[in-house]
Amino acid sequence: CVAQAAALATAARAHAPKKGGGGGKHTWGRAGADDLLPAAGALDERDPNYDSEDDVAADDDRNVLMSAVRLDPLNDVKEGCARALREYADSEDVGECARAVQELDPHGDFRYEFVKQAITLALERTPRERELTARLLSALYASVVPPAHVAAGLRLVLDRVDDLVLDTPDAVDVVGTFVARAVVDELVPPRFVADAPAPTREAAPLVDK
Repeated sequence: CVAQAAALATAARAHAPKKGGGGGKHTWGRAGADDLLPAAGALDERDPNYDSEDDVAADDDRNVLMSAVRLDPLNDVKEGCARALREYADSEDVGECARAVQELDPHGDFRYEFVKQAITLALERTPRERELTARLLSALYASVVPPAHVAAGLRLVLDRVDDLVLDTPDAVDVVGTFVARAVVDELVPPRFVADAPAPTREAAPLVDK
């Protein structure tokens, strides 16, 4: 099964372009909450067409929109997972990390996001820190992160490999190793390797998702 998993770690695309952020040719730019808000100065008391009720309505819309952005539970989980993983990298305290995840996601709806974040962040880490990440996932298996969420998190990472390669050229190798380790540590069954999507060599999307 390890040999099968290693098949996922095929050579990364040659000459993969570096991701250039939100701007540049063939891009839409980075979208954000501000793009949905009225342009600054669109409502001006000195404008002959100014209507104070429209101004109040615009403020209400702005407040509702910003509240929705701030209260996005998955966004909070993503930020919290990244914070917990950074603290774990410094302290290597598995118990504290487990408590942080449970407090962050008390109902256990988004534990797959923790797995995805752990592997994605490990791409930029040293081999030792990647080993610590693998041990963390094994330690939290079942007791904190349900088996189904481990598999779901791995699949989410595999789905993003083509994009991850743009910033981390050896992403395919690293992710393949994490999948192999998950099989060896019995976090996912051997058949997971056969069912997992293989990294493609097609051009990466021109627009950030």
